[in-house]
Amino acid sequence: MKEPFYYTEGAEIEMFIDGKWTRGKVVNGYRFRDGLITMETAEGRRVWCGEASGAWREPERSSS
Repeated sequence: MKEPFYYTEGAEIEMFIDGKWTRGKVVNGYRFRDGLITMETAEGRRVWCGEASGAWREPERSSS
């Protein structure tokens, strides 16, 4: 069986946060379906890893 991708819900991962490696698991969170990661630590802290969405993510506005 293949190892799960790092973005699979429930997968155990580590993120470099505040100068140290922190272990947790991938959970469904903000923009999860875009392939960006939300990790929950053993203490229940949720950390989102990715770039903030900008205007490029907003739908085009009609000029009429």
